Amino acid sequence: MGEGARPESTEFYTKEQLTELFKSSLNSQLSEKGIAAVNKEDADAILSIYVNYKRKFNWGGKSLNRPHFGFKIDARDHEKSLATYDVSGFNYVPDYGFPKQTAVDLEIASFLRGADDEIKDIDRISYGIVYNVSKFGK
Repeated sequence: MGEGARPESTEFYTKEQLTELFKSSLNSQLSEKGIAAVNKEDADAILSIYVNYKRKFNWGGKSLNRPHFGFKIDARDHEKSLATYDVSGFNYVPDYGFPKQTAVDLEIASFLRGADDEIKDIDRISYGIVYNVSKFGK
């Protein structure tokens, strides 16, 4: 579940559900930026995106703090590696920018962040990953 979790909790997403949420968010944002190919044969490169995601709970395990994450992007043609971007340690947290970050910090301090907020974190992380993908080859 994550650091500080209550083992009996069912109010937060499972690892499998988080994986699907990340896939959906990444695919959606790749499509929105016009980066995703319609089919594999038309793709300039095949992307493999690996996300290390560590959920952090506030004291008591009933609300979330910002997660820590890292990621690796590997772009390949069908045979060889074209580019790799690797920041796969758990050194990052989602950044919403000012003033939104202040609101997020207040929610955390008030123990008000729940599973719905985790989706926002996943979308923000996915946005950053897709931003990095968009810089490949430039």
